[in-house]
Amino acid sequence: IYQPNEMKVHSDIDRYDLMKRVEYLSIPQNKIIRIFKGIYIAIKNFYRRPYQILNSLNFLKYGKESLSLNHLYRIIPFLDESFDIIHCHFGTIGIMGLFLKESGISGKLVTSFHGYDINCYPKTAGMDVYKNLFRKGDFFTANTSFIRNKAIALGCDEKKISILPMGIRTERFQLCEKKNKKKGDELLILTVGRLVEEKGHRYALEALAKLRGKYKNVKYIIAGDGPLKKDLENLAGNLGMSDAVVFLGLVSDEKIIDCYNSADIFLFPSIVSADGAEEGQGLVLVEAQAAGLPVVATSIGGIPETVNVDKSAYLVPEKDSDALAEKIVHLIEDPEKRMKMGEEGRCYVKEKYDITNLSKQLIGIYQKLLS
Repeated sequence: IYQPNEMKVHSDIDRYDLMKRVEYLSIPQNKIIRIFKGIYIAIKNFYRRPYQILNSLNFLKYGKESLSLNHLYRIIPFLDESFDIIHCHFGTIGIMGLFLKESGISGKLVTSFHGYDINCYPKTAGMDVYKNLFRKGDFFTANTSFIRNKAIALGCDEKKISILPMGIRTERFQLCEKKNKKKGDELLILTVGRLVEEKGHRYALEALAKLRGKYKNVKYIIAGDGPLKKDLENLAGNLGMSDAVVFLGLVSDEKIIDCYNSADIFLFPSIVSADGAEEGQGLVLVEAQAAGLPVVATSIGGIPETVNVDKSAYLVPEKDSDALAEKIVHLIEDPEKRMKMGEEGRCYVKEKYDITNLSKQLIGIYQKLLS
């Protein structure tokens, strides 16, 4: 669910007019208003669904989520609803879905794990945070075997979780015929991702700085925004790269396709951050391959599963700017290799990540649960 002030939304939100089916939860931030309004809505709805109202206030079971009245506000929109499937993306939302299920809201509960919810959240909330969800949830999906194995290690029944990657509409991405550029022609290297530690932008900057003396025609395009933007701009300046690096900031869904189409190489220097965050899948890798870009990335998390290793992508150890630089040079010097890897990547994505095929797999999961 997008917040009302969301600056960037996926084009499919408009394509399928999904905003008409979105309902926002309105929970007052002011504690006094929240309490008095909570009392009002509890009394107003108690006669209709007494069990659901009382269950939402069960602080012995739900702790601060009940004491803060969050669960009370969450249950109200669902009091007169019933569903075949309640599908929650991210384990943290799955916990909320379990609350709905325990409150008598009908529907099979499916939870999809993506990365942060498995890699980081249990370390702060407790390694048994999903104990009840794993026990009472009906089915689970993970975007890679890397995430699936982590979920199993946390207690998920391996028979109740399957791999279902995030996919794309491959027809939106075209295999652009990259011309064999002459030596000295501008060559664009692209990275797409939030400007945060785990994306590893600093190692990309350090790698490209090593090439600056010989390859002055190389320009590095960074699409994305985040808290490290100023730090990365300063690093680019300190490395003498200010004139060779472009920070695009937040880029629209349509504009990002133009970025892929104009680029020659896709660079994804992701790392395992201090809090344990690492790539569960890396959807931008799927998009880049769909657009026919050769990839240089790091061999962490679910990345090795998301690319066709050594055919569409070169993988190197994390935090190794020398290794990144070496593979980038290899692609700079071999235009035919860039073309070949791009073609391989496009075929790989069409076979493994086309959203139509993945949607059919998801429908199959739903049908099996309901049969």
